[in-house]
Amino acid sequence: MNNSVEEIKQNIINTIARSSDNVFAINWEKWHIGITIYPNQEKRDLGKPVGWKSWKANSPNEAVEIQNYFLNKYPINRSKEGRKYDYFVFIFKK
Repeated sequence: MNNSVEEIKQNIINTIARSSDNVFAINWEKWHIGITIYPNQEKRDLGKPVGWKSWKANSPNEAVEIQNYFLNKYPINRSKEGRKYDYFVFIFKK
């Protein structure tokens, strides 16, 4: 079963917070968020970046909703804009 939009948002926040030295001063600018249909291939194409994690949304629309939430709320970088059938949301750190 796939995670809900809210579960994925919380998982992303938790993942980034756990990897930060100070959870009250997260450096969002070091993080990237994207959408893909092939997360393993995307990870290889990006050179297996640090902090890579992906989640399967219930639909491409939900994946876009999650990505837009982070792009609008935090100074996180867009790695890849989703295409019609992309439903995996991924993050990594540069």
